Amino acid sequence: RLDPCLGEFTRCPDSGVCTMSSHWCGAKSGCKRGQYLCPSDSRTCVDSAADYAKCPGIKGTHLDWTLGTEARLDFLVAHTSLSAQIGQLHNTAPELLELGVPEYQWLNDDQHGVARTPARATVFPNGVGLGATFSHATLRAVGAVVGREARGLH
Repeated sequence: RLDPCLGEFTRCPDSGVCTMSSHWCGAKSGCKRGQYLCPSDSRTCVDSAADYAKCPGIKGTHLDWTLGTEARLDFLVAHTSLSAQIGQLHNTAPELLELGVPEYQWLNDDQHGVARTPARATVFPNGVGLGATFSHATLRAVGAVVGREARGLH
């Protein structure tokens, strides 16, 4: 069965709510099974990933996808300490709960696909194994899957 939660959201096992942090699982959010808990305030529920724009407090932050990369990074740098920024450089980056940034496993080099995430992504053989297929079509198909899954998760 497929997980209804998209991107960095994962499903809370107790309630079925889609959230970016396990810290919010079990919280009395009022969300129904399959709804998304807004990372901007951890109280507001929306019905789908497409409704994410309705989350309060997103405009002008790193969560505002209408901003360019530089503006989003400027927001993050301005709202995190140097030690928090350094923590994000480790393979197992800790979550920044107050900013709605989930913990993350950065050792995700796409060699095997979008592996080492809580999501159920496809895992492919390493480069040598894929190269041994001598099939351009297979490698293009693998690249397409990795690209779709990476965009879907991040």
